[in-house]
Amino acid sequence: MRLTEEQKNKVRELLGSKSITPPICPVCTSSLWGISDTVFELREFQGGAFVLTGDSHIYPVVPLTCDNCGNTYFINAMKLGIIEQRSNSKGDTDNE
Repeated sequence: MRLTEEQKNKVRELLGSKSITPPICPVCTSSLWGISDTVFELREFQGGAFVLTGDSHIYPVVPLTCDNCGNTYFINAMKLGIIEQRSNSKGDTDNE
């Protein structure tokens, strides 16, 4: 999912309001980080099978990447509030 400029600005604001600042990069010691314009999915490993249903978990993440060396951190897009958390069929909330 591509982020609009408004959503990217919201990510910046939310990171600031939650006092989340990318640290000095542990790989190259740079302090310059870029925010991806795309939300990606991290899927639960299912033994190499591609599982789309059942009890598999999916986490939407926004990558923060070191502008110097490419080291990458992932921030959960639901925790940031740019993706809504939905309820699954069992009545629990899940990261689908």
